Amino acid sequence: MNNYDEISEQDLYWLSGWLEGEGCFTIYRNYRTKCPVVMAGSTDFDVITRVSKLFGVGVQHMRQSGTGKKPMYYSRITSAKAKALMLKILPLMGERRSARIKEVIELYDTSKSESEKDLWATRKRLASIANRSKNGKFAIYLDKPIN
Repeated sequence: MNNYDEISEQDLYWLSGWLEGEGCFTIYRNYRTKCPVVMAGSTDFDVITRVSKLFGVGVQHMRQSGTGKKPMYYSRITSAKAKALMLKILPLMGERRSARIKEVIELYDTSKSESEKDLWATRKRLASIANRSKNGKFAIYLDKPIN
């Protein structure tokens, strides 16, 4: 299920309660971007299967080190999908989780606007290079997104 507006009220309350107690709301950072993440982990396969269905993703298995330990299962969503779920469950969360969700969303939104600024700066640099080209041997198309 990808559209969180389609989750039944019962499932939304169940997921919110489970994430309140067992979920993780964080931000993944690398040198270029920040990305919101909602993670869920449990040794109960049936619970993670239900969470994964509501997330609209699959279940992943993590090996436990040591003998006699139960296998660990987890599921996660990232980026816009994570932000959409966070906004959907925000009114149902406690104070601490609500504050964390707001913090993650703010970091993500700030990161997106910085990325857009970086994109325009890159386009300006490329246009400057093209303008400085004396022999006109290279062309740069600025109407297409730069990946």
